[in-house]
Amino acid sequence: MRFKKGVSLFGVRPEMVIVFQVVESVYLELAHQGVTITSVTDGNHGSIVHGVGCGVDIRTRYDNKRVQWSDSLKADIVNALNSRLTKEFDIVLESDHIHIELDRR
Repeated sequence: MRFKKGVSLFGVRPEMVIVFQVVESVYLELAHQGVTITSVTDGNHGSIVHGVGCGVDIRTRYDNKRVQWSDSLKADIVNALNSRLTKEFDIVLESDHIHIELDRR
């Protein structure tokens, strides 16, 4: 597991630590590389979830090639995450990353 330079974990909710571990295992299994976390409580996302420690963005490309994964691999990873995380988490496939948030409703 790697963190992009500048990522802040200050104020992250404990539930999100479980997400980090699940994501790492899915990435190792399906993408054959560890996860790179690109944002947690840092940055300006237009959504409150990151600011209150309930959101994480994860990279969807090969780190050594800077090439985005295929749509098929991204879909497989999202499906695996949905099956391994509880319904308390929303998983959103964006164009260049996966966003996961704790749905506090």
